[in-house]
Amino acid sequence: MTLREFIKKHFPDFNIKVKTEEDLKIKVIVPYLYSLGYDQDSLRFENTIPVQVGSKTVNVRSDIEVLINGNVQLVIDAKKPTHGINERDIIQSISYAKLINTPPAIYAVATNGIDCIVTNVFTGQRLNEIPTKSQILRDLDKTVRKPYTEIQLREVRSALLTILNPDELYKVINKCKDIIEKKGLIRSDQSFREMTKILLVKMNEERRVKIDEGDNRFLVEYFDAFTKANNVGYAECMKSLFNDAKRRFPNIYNHEDENLRITDDECIYEIVKQLEPFSFLGTGDDIKGAVYEIFLKSTLRGDFDQYFTPREIVDFMVKFADPCLGDIVLDPACGSGGFLIQVFKHVNQKIIDGHFSEKEAKRQFDVLVEKCLWGNEADYDLHVLAKINLIMHGDGWNNIYQGDTLTSSVLPVNYFDKILTNPPFTIKYEFPDTLSLYELGLGKDSEELDILFVEKAINLLKEGGDLLIILPEGLLNNKRYLYFREFLLKNSFITLSISLPEGAFIPFGGSVSKTCILGLRKKGTNDNDFKPNHVFLGKAIEVGYEVGKKLYKIKEKNDLLVFSQYSQGVFFWH
Repeated sequence: MTLREFIKKHFPDFNIKVKTEEDLKIKVIVPYLYSLGYDQDSLRFENTIPVQVGSKTVNVRSDIEVLINGNVQLVIDAKKPTHGINERDIIQSISYAKLINTPPAIYAVATNGIDCIVTNVFTGQRLNEIPTKSQILRDLDKTVRKPYTEIQLREVRSALLTILNPDELYKVINKCKDIIEKKGLIRSDQSFREMTKILLVKMNEERRVKIDEGDNRFLVEYFDAFTKANNVGYAECMKSLFNDAKRRFPNIYNHEDENLRITDDECIYEIVKQLEPFSFLGTGDDIKGAVYEIFLKSTLRGDFDQYFTPREIVDFMVKFADPCLGDIVLDPACGSGGFLIQVFKHVNQKIIDGHFSEKEAKRQFDVLVEKCLWGNEADYDLHVLAKINLIMHGDGWNNIYQGDTLTSSVLPVNYFDKILTNPPFTIKYEFPDTLSLYELGLGKDSEELDILFVEKAINLLKEGGDLLIILPEGLLNNKRYLYFREFLLKNSFITLSISLPEGAFIPFGGSVSKTCILGLRKKGTNDNDFKPNHVFLGKAIEVGYEVGKKLYKIKEKNDLLVFSQYSQGVFFWH
């Protein structure tokens, strides 16, 4: 019996009686564990795990640990039922499992009672059911469980420290900007590019550890040893590491930006000291958010306003699109890469969970990162950040291009299976030569950019391909846009329409537009080809954060999580 089925049977009044994490642990999870064959003596609660990286220390507590033969083999991190389980929660539970004993616990669980994500710490496979005692005993017999080295454990501690201290990370990124500009004497409009180079170095070093290629050299200790051994300064050491990173990740920058411009040794030392305790590889969206807020938000507001699409909306759109193995996915206005990152994680998890042979899993992964993720972005700095972000979250950066999407020749027509995007809103596009290329621009002096993006996206899709796009809601209900809606119905089927609350984008760039998420499927040669079985319609009141406020603040309620359950045919109660 799954946890969801157990609750449905024994707690018909779940929403009334289970309000807190403590309620969930004591009233629900412990009885459920007994039903799976575990006894009271095998359970341990609120165990303290000290996490120290350099001079930074934090103590964390695992909610429930299950011991088998004296060793913890299952770690459960419980959240209150109104908290939607996210990637950060999953990483946090896995980190607990890795740090709890040697070898690590075999399973990590993140659950709010409604959703239950169970991760095999050694294979990365995800399940929706907590294993029974007999299942764990079988898995222990057949799983090769190597102890983690101290180098690997340090990276786990860094990842956990990063997840648990987003505010501290924000302060560190802000301080690094100050150091680069005041001590490194780099202009404020150039400091972002230098910061991305340092981030690339740090991520390359973390990846070296992940693939057993060597130690993490982004440490003050290493810089001290390198400078003494080679009789050079800290800037020269950073330059050497940057050249190593460029060899692994070529074509991130154009030729003018390929060299590290910071020459001040004290500047480099201070930045390494500040960033050393944190992990940037695979720890969620905190780095992207911090870099956007601190470096980009005030400097990239030119003619084409850039807005950072909130994670909650991105997650919903990717889940609804449900890209499969081999699907070629594009974001033609990719910004800092949020949609592509989530698509990568979504499809990569399908590979991990697919029970492929090691050879086939590697082939599927190579196809994903080399052929399936495409992006285009007008702004040079944002397109660099998109590449950096994809590297940070796994890979798949090599088909990110810079330039005007409407005139781009690098994006093949009738090629993409899925397009997910949040284009610039209600901006007049007034280039006659380009307008003449579009049915919706032909014979006009100007047309709104988002309207042209929709036509471009439909042209780029294969027949039967899906577009999910964020648009001003007025395009769907204002009389003056009747011609646009007629174009949509002629060329596509509607699959989704979600009204978003007013002010949904104010915390992410200041847009006051009333927006919606629109899903379209490109028609085939015959009108009924690829016609969807149903259209999903919804009005979101709550989206997981406070809308209409300048600063991003998380809220527990999120209608998009409910919509995800319904749209995927999953039972949900609230």
